[in-house]
Amino acid sequence: CSFWLIGYPKTEEARKNAFYALTINVGGGLAFAVGIVLIALRYDVLELDALLKVKDPSGVLLLGVFLMALAGLTKSAQLPFSRWLLGAMVAPTPSSAMLHSSTMVKAGVYLIIRLSPLLEGNYVGMVITLVGSFTFLAAAMVAISQSDAKKILAYSTLSNLGLIITCAAIGTEEAIWAAVMLIIFHAIAKSLLFLAVGSTEHKLGSRNVEDMDGLLNISGHLTMFLILGIAGMFLAPFGMLISKWAAMKAFIDNGNVLIVVMVAFGSSVTLFFWTKWMGKLVENYSKTKVTDYVMGLDEQIPLDLLSFMVVAVCLCYPLISTYAIIPYLREVYSGLTIASPINRFDMTLTRFMMVVIFILPLILMPIYRWNRAKPVSIYLAGQNTGDNKSFYGSGGEARSVEHANWYMKKYFGEKMLYGKCVLLSSLMLVVGAYVALERLL
Repeated sequence: CSFWLIGYPKTEEARKNAFYALTINVGGGLAFAVGIVLIALRYDVLELDALLKVKDPSGVLLLGVFLMALAGLTKSAQLPFSRWLLGAMVAPTPSSAMLHSSTMVKAGVYLIIRLSPLLEGNYVGMVITLVGSFTFLAAAMVAISQSDAKKILAYSTLSNLGLIITCAAIGTEEAIWAAVMLIIFHAIAKSLLFLAVGSTEHKLGSRNVEDMDGLLNISGHLTMFLILGIAGMFLAPFGMLISKWAAMKAFIDNGNVLIVVMVAFGSSVTLFFWTKWMGKLVENYSKTKVTDYVMGLDEQIPLDLLSFMVVAVCLCYPLISTYAIIPYLREVYSGLTIASPINRFDMTLTRFMMVVIFILPLILMPIYRWNRAKPVSIYLAGQNTGDNKSFYGSGGEARSVEHANWYMKKYFGEKMLYGKCVLLSSLMLVVGAYVALERLL
């Protein structure tokens, strides 16, 4: 029913994108149904728990698992099925927050995590791993070229879902631990970012990153929400980095060099689009007209709660691991030996860094207030006219200041990369389906 949320604006584009999302996900549902029927007819099994206990070298099991995993890929918007999630951005921001961070896309990765013991060490797992890691890298690269905040969040969602899929398809205990942690941290931070972007759009009349310079002077609350959400996605000691650390360790222990390289480069690429956005937020310059919009409690309270949760889950992730994830892993993997992929020293260091991050501003604030330094005009590669927004050029004429990030559309634009990525990922799935059918016959 979520396609109704995409079509809520009732424009032609919204209707088209809603129908496209419905079509793609029904296609995945059809693959899911066929996989269930195949497994039920062959093994008389309809429960996931019972399916994990089936020991059969025949191709029927792997074909059924492949079809069910294909449903997970469509629901989690992995390449080549990701266009429906990008089109879902026409929905109101609260709907986007739900679709991109939790309900829709997480249903797909949940299914693949449940199937992960059946994916370890076989060709189906290899195909799903390749598709997930390729989506992680490709979506992060395309995100570099985006200036629309919701598009950045959309491609970031595709990228992070790709990493979760990769962890699930590897199928080891460490990888599943990282996948579940990624789901938790990503859901909270991405919900915060989507809702904060919606409020920022109300305040500035734009959701373009280039229009967010000087937001710190316009609304300190919104700037704090956005910075905390962005930090939660890629900076230490926040949770996404902890999970990526555990994921990389799992990939290295698994010995898959190609996946390690793709994930390492994909993680590095995320630096480009997150730091560009964060830099704009703290830039002391504004060319944007500010609306008279005032944030109400119905917006303020969810943003405050999500901000608190971003910090709380980082402080409490050892408890989440001990009492939620490890017991599940012990059920699925008999003879589990790991207590946690993150050792005690690293946990202590993470908590210490988290405390320092929030105590340091409290220490520095009085020093900042006592500072009586005389403010001066910003240097603008020419004599400042006095408003910090224009300067006198070499001919004496006043020229407006232009601040802009570099988006490298020539190299990473949608037109340049997206079609090629869809083609390559489609080829991976076709080869996987061919191998599955060949082994069955």
